[in-house]
Amino acid sequence: HGETDDNKRRRFQGHGGSRLNLAGKEQAARLAERLRPMEIAAVHASDLERAYETAFAIAEPHGLSVATDARLREVDVGQWQGKNGEEISALFPDEWAAWRDGRDVPRGGGETYEAVRSRVVEKLIEIASLHVGHRVAVVSHGGAIKSVVAWLISGSADSMRALTPVENTAITLLDVAPAGSARPFVVRSFNDVAHLWPA
Repeated sequence: HGETDDNKRRRFQGHGGSRLNLAGKEQAARLAERLRPMEIAAVHASDLERAYETAFAIAEPHGLSVATDARLREVDVGQWQGKNGEEISALFPDEWAAWRDGRDVPRGGGETYEAVRSRVVEKLIEIASLHVGHRVAVVSHGGAIKSVVAWLISGSADSMRALTPVENTAITLLDVAPAGSARPFVVRSFNDVAHLWPA
């Protein structure tokens, strides 16, 4: 999704967070323009507003509606929501230290990345089965995307730290894996933001 004020202020959004800011709306418009020439059969999104707004920008030029599902949401960060790193490290020092060390802890009483990965992959498999042979746009969130990509590459969310942070409106391209594969998708590209580069 595009940038929000919480992204800009480096606050953890989780299942809350703000709408797209002006920069985020511009990013979504540039993403939509990049995807305009492509044949897209459907647009799916997290039901959180920042994802829906971005998905709507993609869907509109294609005359499509946006199907939303809570399974595509960002990781639930519980009581970390709305706080920055300094505030969290003071209020939840043990959880903050564990997370900074790369351990998959349920932050603030929320979810682990493994739990996020499980629900997002479940929904992606469902979407793929509904649109066999077609290109589909799915708008989700940075933590959710990284958890899925890390698992597809290594079989574990533990490798998330080896991946760069997901940029706002970055494109990650997945192909459905051949029958009999260990995992349901193959990563073709990750974190592509060419549409945000200067002309």
